[in-house]
Amino acid sequence: MSAAISKGTHGHPTPFALGSTHFAINKVSAAQPFRWLARGWGDFIHHPLLSLLYGVLVVAACYGVLFLSRAAPAIMFGFLTGLMLIGPFLALGLYEASRQRAMGERVSILGTFRAIWKHKLALALIAVALGFIMIAWLRVSSIIFALKFGFLEGSSMAYASGLFQPEYLPALLFYAAAGFVFAVIVFMTNALSMPIVLDRNADALTAMVTSFKAVSLNKAPMIVWALLLTVLAAVGVLTAFWGFAVIFPLLGYATWHSYRDIVEAER
Repeated sequence: MSAAISKGTHGHPTPFALGSTHFAINKVSAAQPFRWLARGWGDFIHHPLLSLLYGVLVVAACYGVLFLSRAAPAIMFGFLTGLMLIGPFLALGLYEASRQRAMGERVSILGTFRAIWKHKLALALIAVALGFIMIAWLRVSSIIFALKFGFLEGSSMAYASGLFQPEYLPALLFYAAAGFVFAVIVFMTNALSMPIVLDRNADALTAMVTSFKAVSLNKAPMIVWALLLTVLAAVGVLTAFWGFAVIFPLLGYATWHSYRDIVEAER
């Protein structure tokens, strides 16, 4: 039995081949996402300065979005939710830090940059795919706000308070449904793709297809994982984004451990 199976999978791994790359996709229990968070916390406290650096950068990015959209509150929601869509790419350094620790290597910012540069082509292609999805979401988000909330005016706070009136609930639900579609696409194709690139030297297409297959074969645990991501992201927003200083690196490390549990490759 493989090491990955002993960490929480059950049954036999499902073989999966794409081109010359052969993977074994393990099925894990619905409780496994909580273990990923526990292991992610272990990584966080093992190198807190690196973790907080990434977390504070994400907090700064959120406030940067607020600053840039202060004159156009309607686009603020699209940019903030879009930032969540490209979160897997922003966490690249965290995946590599977890990999370095697992391999017994010295964890360093320079080392994470070197690893990212080594796989720059595949990672860049995934980043381009995420970028197109974000652009599409920003366009859809802008159209929805223009059609449903174009009459609202004022500052960002006044605009936001106006949105959450009972009469606008159907429009908000429609906006949430549209965002859900984009989130599902990103989640299924990128939940594990970038750790696969960093650890297996896979190309972008192989990584994204493998991620999609792995999520499809682990519906229950990945639904739990997606719900945890959503709840923790909400906590980050409700703490005026400062919660992301801890939440973002924690989720980045936990994502690495989700990959390690689910995907194996024949060397």
